[in-house]
Amino acid sequence: MIDIQDKVKATVTITESKILEAATGDLACTIHRTIFIKGIGGFGHKGTMKSPIPALPKTAPTVVIEEKTQENCAFFYRLLCDHNPLHVDPDMSALGGFKTPILHGLASVGFTARILQQHFFKDAPELMKQFTVRFMGVVYPGETLVVSAWKNGETIVFTTQVKERKGVCLLGMIVLHQQNKL
Repeated sequence: MIDIQDKVKATVTITESKILEAATGDLACTIHRTIFIKGIGGFGHKGTMKSPIPALPKTAPTVVIEEKTQENCAFFYRLLCDHNPLHVDPDMSALGGFKTPILHGLASVGFTARILQQHFFKDAPELMKQFTVRFMGVVYPGETLVVSAWKNGETIVFTTQVKERKGVCLLGMIVLHQQNKL
């Protein structure tokens, strides 16, 4: 754990994992995982890490792409070992305050990452240097995601909204490796 933050009615914890190249021991990537824990807070520590996501530009997006999720999406994501019943059991999702089971956050992130990769760097996925996202709301299986993105140099700032409810579910950015100019 590298940080803990008081959000008054919730707590945020941030953990760090490093993945090393097996052959060389060189750092391949660093992963920061943030967990938002409802119901506990008020201890006063505001944390040391701040979000690197810049504000959305005031200009029109570079691209806006819509894609509908499938009703049975949550069942496929259970194959990735996320067996949280919140995503498939109506009684459990109701306990969490949701009208029906919600889609895994990994699914909405995956849809968004694929949409942006296919538009901005389709033939060179290795250009992605950093992918940062903040969860802002939930997605229900079968809803349509609307990804709006602004590209400025090697940085792509984006938001993903749920078309049916006009709510933002993701805010984030992608940083690309600098491309050599010939």
